Amino acid sequence: MKNQLDNQLNDRSRKVLWHRADLTARNDSKLPGFFGGLPQGLSTEAYNFVLSLIGRCEPFVTTLSILIFCLTTCDSTQASAFDQSARQSNQQADSVRGEVNDESRVEVPFRPDVLVVLGAGGTSEYEEQFKRWQSRLRDLVSKAEIRYRVIGADEDEAVKDLGSSDQRGEDREGEKNSDRQLLIETIGELNRETAEPLWLILIGHGTYTRGVAKFNLRGPDISAVELAEQFQSLSRPLISLNFFSASGPFINALSGENRVVVSATKSGQEQNYSRFGGYFIEALGDVDSDLDHDHQVSVLEAFLSASSRIQAYYDSEQRLLTEHALVDDNGDQLGTPAIFFRGIRAVRKPRSGQTVDGRLSARESLSSAKNQAALTATQRQFRDQQERVLDDLVSRQSSMSQTEYLLELEKILVPLANIYGGESKSDLEETQGADAAAD
Repeated sequence: MKNQLDNQLNDRSRKVLWHRADLTARNDSKLPGFFGGLPQGLSTEAYNFVLSLIGRCEPFVTTLSILIFCLTTCDSTQASAFDQSARQSNQQADSVRGEVNDESRVEVPFRPDVLVVLGAGGTSEYEEQFKRWQSRLRDLVSKAEIRYRVIGADEDEAVKDLGSSDQRGEDREGEKNSDRQLLIETIGELNRETAEPLWLILIGHGTYTRGVAKFNLRGPDISAVELAEQFQSLSRPLISLNFFSASGPFINALSGENRVVVSATKSGQEQNYSRFGGYFIEALGDVDSDLDHDHQVSVLEAFLSASSRIQAYYDSEQRLLTEHALVDDNGDQLGTPAIFFRGIRAVRKPRSGQTVDGRLSARESLSSAKNQAALTATQRQFRDQQERVLDDLVSRQSSMSQTEYLLELEKILVPLANIYGGESKSDLEETQGADAAAD
């Protein structure tokens, strides 16, 4: 219910703001009150500029609302500065829009690769459970036209959009033609330098003996160190989701620059069966997991939602929690638990003084979202760069004056608004008419 109310509020707010922008553009007089017209000391150009931003940049509605509040209360000197910034930002946005939308430079949409590995089930019950997780994940990515492949499934269930065909010999205990060897060969065949991320999703059981963590495969297992060796020359982004017991050490081995690593446990000592993967995959396709309301579920959002659901499950069963998931995306090999976050913002810092995780994982998603489906690789790279600048600006807000902060904020959000786009005026008028008819 809360999400529905929030969505209705955002939709209605955008309609009102667009409508007021149109009225203001047609009226040169200064009407009293913010929603009644132009704030005192602020030009029509700057006012319309801010209103149009809100209509076009849904992920930042809250921040922009604060910006508008400040605009309505600023003095004439500050308003003049905002007017100048608005003109500069509009010019910058036009330049950026022309650059990132240049069809001669960008010809294909952004498409990640997804490689799923089903480990040994051990029992028929676990085997069927892991197959259901994989099937749910396959249904999710099929809507987004993502390249997808499964290793470890039966021949008629494997999807072979990546790499070579899935051929294995009779001897599953031998190294040749085993799932382990097939995994290594498939990773070697993938494009290692593209900007499109590789999602490696391991579903099954894990073990930890004498300081060595392994993922259990049909036939020979693969250790965290051995898997990391396969990615030493990989320069493309990597999202490694380790949905199995004793998976904590895989963060230590796979962590690095431009990588997101999620583990179902915080260490190799948590060796009981892990349910985290099922909840994570469920969260990826659940609109309630979209904490920032940008119409897609990021890795971070799925991680936070799954962690919450895991805690609720163990509480309802009155059992001791035996799996504590971690996310690592800053390359420090430590990982961060869900309790460090409120919403998608980190509110706690590690004792070691290291940077908290969450920035990169908040931008990676498998969703076929309307805001992301049409983004090209160049647009996505520019979007990610702008959002990194935004994160840095937010972290420095306390050391800046309000005017300085808001001016810098405009410079970041305007190009972002042009990347995401938004509802056209005609679309909003049609929606407004439908609402009026319904009322």
